[in-house]
Amino acid sequence: MMQPRLKSEIRVHAMLRGAAAAGIFGAVLRRGDDTAGAIIVRLAPDAQTAMLYCAAPGPGTDDDGRPRWICATGPDPVPNDEADAWLARRVSTDPDLWVVEFETAKSGPCLDGTVVDTAPPQEDPLIAQIFRK
Repeated sequence: MMQPRLKSEIRVHAMLRGAAAAGIFGAVLRRGDDTAGAIIVRLAPDAQTAMLYCAAPGPGTDDDGRPRWICATGPDPVPNDEADAWLARRVSTDPDLWVVEFETAKSGPCLDGTVVDTAPPQEDPLIAQIFRK
């Protein structure tokens, strides 16, 4: 049975408010579809690197009904040009995509769910193609 989902715009605003309450600056870099646009979260621990989080493959939520996230760029921050290239590939295939950036290395206050892993499974060719750097 499918669970009802919040509109993307509401989720983004809630993530921005939660981060602001924790003293973390956040901004919408790209506005997507208000209702059902996918959300990419860009964490910027410094001016030269970033980490990109997106919806994890598989079930959309964990056992408690919270969204599941995965760090698409791996366990360590990557240079901004690599993150930008990854985002450009995603936007070219999904024009309804939201991109939200937070100036922090901590995902906890910024993501509205559970981080299930730091790197996507590479044995599935489709997943490897979607998440390749």
